[in-house]
This record gives sequence, C-alpha cells and structure tokens, in this order.
Amino acid sequence: MYLSGDYRHKLPDNGRLTLPAALRKDISKECPEGELPDTLKVVLSIEGDSLWVFREEEFDAWVQSFFADRDKPLSRDKKALELRRALTSRGKNVDLDKAGRFGIPADQRREAELGNDVVLLGVDDHFEIWNAKRWDEYKVTIDLTSLAYS
Repeated sequence: MYLSGDYRHKLPDNGRLTLPAALRKDISKECPEGELPDTLKVVLSIEGDSLWVFREEEFDAWVQSFFADRDKPLSRDKKALELRRALTSRGKNVDLDKAGRFGIPADQRREAELGNDVVLLGVDDHFEIWNAKRWDEYKVTIDLTSLAYS
C-alpha cells in the first residue's frame, strides 16, 4: 500500500471522520475485492504531534520494524520489551464503515490536540491526522533540499 497527498478536512465534535475518496481508493486497493477493511489501527505518533492510522497488517509491520530479530519470539531484553509495550499499547482499533467513516477516540484527539480543522497526510504505509495549524507551522520548517541531498 502506498498513500500520498494532503487533504484538509473538518473533524466534527463527535470525532467521526470521513476518509477522502483518494485515500479510500488507495487503502482498498490491496483488500479483498477492493473493499475497505473493517478496522483500522489509530496510534499517537512517537513525537505526540499527530495520529497515525494503519491497516492492521501495516501496523504490525511498523512495530516489527523496530526489532532486528524479526523472526525470533518476543525478546527477553528489558528495553525491547518496554519499546514493544509502548508501541503496541498506543494503538486502538476503530471500526471503518463502507463509506470510509470512522470515529477517533476522544483521548487520542486530546493527546494529538486535534480541533475541527485537520489535515490528513498520506505517508507511504499509513496516513497521519494533524491539527491543521500545527501542520502549517511544521511544514514551513521542512528543508526539503537538505533532506533530499544529505
């Protein structure tokens, strides 16, 4: 799955968001019969500045990407256990209906400081939900030239 683009959206007070058509299309591409999955995994970003939304398979792969020995059972290393616990405990399942609507849990909306104006960003294997003002302030700090050629 490859997601891209940015989409300005209104988030109602009840936290129920409708996916933009382009994201719905890309998310459903790898699903059986091109339908949307029944659930998504919403997780507070590591930086705490946004929410990241994955399909279940991509969330599992993201968690596994932090561990070198991906084929071994859960490590007995304390740091690895704490990291796995921190990553997996942040994720919450949300139901996604056939029209591409899902509810964002209130605690996660608060943690990411989401208001009524949000931006959804397609970022390869997931999409992010940002407070629109925070995103606008952040994106002007990005030095694409330096990132691309470093």
